[in-house]
Amino acid sequence: MQFTKYEAAGNDFIVVDARKNPQDFVFCQHHACRLCDRHFGIGADGILVITQTISDLKDTSMNAAMHVINSDGSVAAMCGNGIRCVARHLYEYDGISTNCTLRIGTLGGMQQVNCLDVSDEYWYIEVILQRAVLGQICKITQNGRFWCGQCVDVGNPHAVFEIDSDPRDALQIAGEFLSNHETFPDRCNIEFIHALDERTLDFTVYERGAGPTLACGTGCVAAATAFAHHHDLKGQTIEIHAPGGILKVKVPLDPAEPPHLIGPARRVFWGNV
Repeated sequence: MQFTKYEAAGNDFIVVDARKNPQDFVFCQHHACRLCDRHFGIGADGILVITQTISDLKDTSMNAAMHVINSDGSVAAMCGNGIRCVARHLYEYDGISTNCTLRIGTLGGMQQVNCLDVSDEYWYIEVILQRAVLGQICKITQNGRFWCGQCVDVGNPHAVFEIDSDPRDALQIAGEFLSNHETFPDRCNIEFIHALDERTLDFTVYERGAGPTLACGTGCVAAATAFAHHHDLKGQTIEIHAPGGILKVKVPLDPAEPPHLIGPARRVFWGNV
């Protein structure tokens, strides 16, 4: 099976184009844990499988579809960093002009993607997500420590916890605990944020299905959406400083409008397995 390794702000993926050989998709589903293992496999936060269509989306303008398989073998509906890697792959390998908007189907709906800037190594790509919907406030106690977070639906579930201390410490203490808490029956992606200034956030994430990662695209959107809501910053661009790099989120003035995620995508290497 041929694959290409990509990374987007340190969030790394094995990209497999299964449009010509559907059996590659089946192989990835059965061997995700082994392929993503960083000691005995290729190593990645997840696998992104490209097919021509997905689920019940019947859109003739769809360029391709993206299936997200986490490193533990579970499935995610959407991946904001991953879709930028898939977009770069489609632009380069399908010969699509970078002036064109791509329409990529996911289990989280149809996503639109634009290429903003191209260099030899890093491409900067914008994802127009379908939605970022604020949910309930969650309040969870852990050994006497109280956590209060904002739930956000970005095609997958997130809970954003704004804190006054280093988010890396919070991630180590509570990331896994909160992600698997009974409050979230299907588990949840957990973000810890600390405001560096009015429009800049320090950010860490515990992804369900992958654990701590260097970045999470939909997590950045969730974090920016929650922060903008609680600090009256709708219509602003929030800069997210994740461990693996910097991403930007344009938060819409109207919550019914889609948020925009901007960040890099880089091809690392390709090979056969």
